[in-house]
Amino acid sequence: MQRMTDLAKKAAEEIKRAEKIEVVSHFDCDGIASAAIMKRALERAGKSFGITVAKQIRPELIEQTREKNPELVIFTDLGSGYLEELERLDCRIIIADHHIIKNDVKLKNLIHINPELFRIKTLSGACVAYVLAKELSQQNKDLAVLAIVGAIGDMQEYEYGFHPEILKDAEENGLKKEKGLRLFGRTRPLHKTLEYSDIPSLSSESSAIQFLSSIGIKLKNGSEWRTLNDLTKEEMQTLSDKLILEAVKNGRKSGDIFNDIYTHNGTELREFATLLNACGRTGKYETGIGLCLGDADAKKKSASVVSEYRKQIASALGWAEKNRGRIFRKEAASFILAGKNINENIIGTITSILAKSEAGGIMVGMADSEDGIKVSARAAGGADMNSIVSKAAEEAGGFGGGHERAAGGTIPAGSEEKFIEAFCRILENKN
Repeated sequence: MQRMTDLAKKAAEEIKRAEKIEVVSHFDCDGIASAAIMKRALERAGKSFGITVAKQIRPELIEQTREKNPELVIFTDLGSGYLEELERLDCRIIIADHHIIKNDVKLKNLIHINPELFRIKTLSGACVAYVLAKELSQQNKDLAVLAIVGAIGDMQEYEYGFHPEILKDAEENGLKKEKGLRLFGRTRPLHKTLEYSDIPSLSSESSAIQFLSSIGIKLKNGSEWRTLNDLTKEEMQTLSDKLILEAVKNGRKSGDIFNDIYTHNGTELREFATLLNACGRTGKYETGIGLCLGDADAKKKSASVVSEYRKQIASALGWAEKNRGRIFRKEAASFILAGKNINENIIGTITSILAKSEAGGIMVGMADSEDGIKVSARAAGGADMNSIVSKAAEEAGGFGGGHERAAGGTIPAGSEEKFIEAFCRILENKN
């Protein structure tokens, strides 16, 4: 960690010297949290800057950035996979990223802060942005909570855990941890929360409603669906007890349905990470950054963002249910050929949801995008999706990358069959 911190100190000095700065960040939860960290840090440093949120680094993004004539460009949660493209920038560059480094091009104008360089696995993009912000000023230690939000959004706690130093900083700034039910969506209708609980017998809306009725928990307050947050202490205890029994009946361990719950000022951080992800997937980047920084107007807009995002998810899942023929299993993985039926921005989310019921643990989704076909791969473990997707996408004429359990890429339209063939061959050779 010390060597990475030394790089962050060097980058902080570059920021202090620069008069005109551009920040470019990724569009998911981790990227939005990263952008918010840099925004607050640069504001406190009295810097003039602009922020762009992007899905990937395209030639037009490089050109737009060049036209702004910045002295310094800071890439957060993005950049490590695009070193060749960044050669076109003739200004100073800082990359604060955690993704796999591709084409290790040596750029004289670059300070590259990436835990992959030091074999550190406990830092998300927002965590790396926080390390940089903290070196810029110790005043920025309150931004450690946003680093944890980004890490949660990137599923870091399940793969590698949180970095202890950043977790300590966050706890000193109000982060609280307690044991609770491992249920996703504390403010969505309770039966919907149970539907996505990873307990097979509750995996449909009707079965979840029937379960709640059978244990005496009412579904509504008046005309409003009840949520986890609406339950009394006694109801929560009843639900916990009955879910343990249900989990055991379905071959799960009782401990599987409990985990650490992180909150800050009364906000449950997994729920907040989901909200930021919704902002990113629906293109409401400014709202997401504003939410991170406590903007009241952004908070007002958040309800409509969540509503729009849930409609998109429900529509996509409905299509998947009605078109099972477009989801097929080949070798050790299943593939979703969604075409235009699922938005490229949410194909990863849909793939993650459907992968939970996948016996083999590997699901690959493909949807039409502006640049060809967007690929998203998810695995429960045992296979490195970053390596496999990268190689298969390259064989299909595209590119890809990411993490061991979650990776993505883009391939040319019409090359789906070639990608699937390469993916299965590489996966078989890895096993």
